[in-house]
Amino acid sequence: MSIGPFVISLHRLFLLAGVLVAFGATALMLRGEKRARGSSILWTSILAGVIAARIAYVLTHGQHYRENLFEILHVWDGGLNAVLGMATAFVVAAWLAVRREVGAGRVLASLLIGMSAWGLLHVGASIMRDEHSPVLADITLSTLDGKPTQLRSFVGKPVVLNLWATWCPPCRREMPVLSAAQAEHENVHFVFANQNETADEVRRFLIAQRLPIENVLLDEGLLATEYRAPGLPTTLFFDRDGRLRRVHLGELSAPRLADYLSSID
Repeated sequence: MSIGPFVISLHRLFLLAGVLVAFGATALMLRGEKRARGSSILWTSILAGVIAARIAYVLTHGQHYRENLFEILHVWDGGLNAVLGMATAFVVAAWLAVRREVGAGRVLASLLIGMSAWGLLHVGASIMRDEHSPVLADITLSTLDGKPTQLRSFVGKPVVLNLWATWCPPCRREMPVLSAAQAEHENVHFVFANQNETADEVRRFLIAQRLPIENVLLDEGLLATEYRAPGLPTTLFFDRDGRLRRVHLGELSAPRLADYLSSID
């Protein structure tokens, strides 16, 4: 979703909506000084939940993060253990509410309402996606050598379709991750659809970065329009029948890519 010059994924938007609903519920249930203390408890418990969810996710993908310690801080990649995060938020909220003599039942109810709103938004989006799931577009693009290639020709295996450009910093950062995954997963088609650049520009970039990737195609913005991609990079994950199952907006980390691949293969 784009708001003016800003781009935000639906997952982040749903999380923000859930937080706002939780604070709204607190404002309705508590009054005066207790309302202020209740809001403070919510902030602390939500932050504790996010930290716990991130730690759990990092531990389950330990090998990658041991080799890339700085990426532990990249919380915006969406790598969170939601179950542990929610449990931690509940425990912290209950402990603080009792300790600060705020109505624990009302604080926890507010938190539960916010989490329920977050969950319902995800369920609704999932239902809409399954009922109206787009398919791999019947579009013909060209290779760097000018050979026409039908996108539908990749149906039969899961497809990872990456919309990117050489001038896009997060596209450049995630390209080695995608290149390594392409070499590792022969049962998945990785397709790199460059947006609105020339073959020479793309070829120079690939040579300079030493990226031996395959299925590099040139696209004049047709796919961005087809799938309403609000920004770059956008990565779309299709199952072997060519139906869209997942969309990731922004830079992909190796653990998140592995999560998506396991969901379509």
